Amino acid sequence: MGQITNIFVGFKNLLTGKETPQEKKRLKICAKCPHLKENKRCGKCGCYMPAKVKAPQAKCPIRKW
Repeated sequence: MGQITNIFVGFKNLLTGKETPQEKKRLKICAKCPHLKENKRCGKCGCYMPAKVKAPQAKCPIRKW
């Protein structure tokens, strides 16, 4: 799956409120990461993490998940 598709899927899941099995685990990992900014964007990839964690095929740029 391409990055554009991951972005679309993540935001679709975020906007519809769909919960994914891995999102809570991913958010906990991101919450402890020094690269997470106050605006909930990743300092490495620039993604909005509440959406990215909801895209099943998305990956952390520093391989934490």
